[in-house]
Amino acid sequence: MPFDTIYVVAAVIKNDKGEFLITQRMPNARYGGYWEFPGGTVEAGETPKQALIRELKEELNVEIKVSDIYWHELFKTAQKIIDIQFINCTLTPENQTIEKVEVADYRWVNVNELNQYQFPEADESFISHLTGS
Repeated sequence: MPFDTIYVVAAVIKNDKGEFLITQRMPNARYGGYWEFPGGTVEAGETPKQALIRELKEELNVEIKVSDIYWHELFKTAQKIIDIQFINCTLTPENQTIEKVEVADYRWVNVNELNQYQFPEADESFISHLTGS
């Protein structure tokens, strides 16, 4: 039986200190309390860029400029394949207020702090790439 593929996009956003923006999933969500790079599922008829713009507006009420793909990961579970694109983005304007609309929390963290947070298993290769571990 073929696997279903879920297409996911995640924003790689850095501030002027080189810190990454990460968000915490709501407690009642799948992987509740876990941290992730902000983003979500690409809906039918959407491009990855459109999905990322929509997701960040919904989750954090921010406007972004989408750039190039930083990392592409295929993560296979027992039931499905998760196709994740980690895409470089910038906040536009950079000093806009981030709101916790559909996330429990958000943080700006440096690369050496990423391993202190619990991320979903599908993000582990990307985190290892960033941290060199």
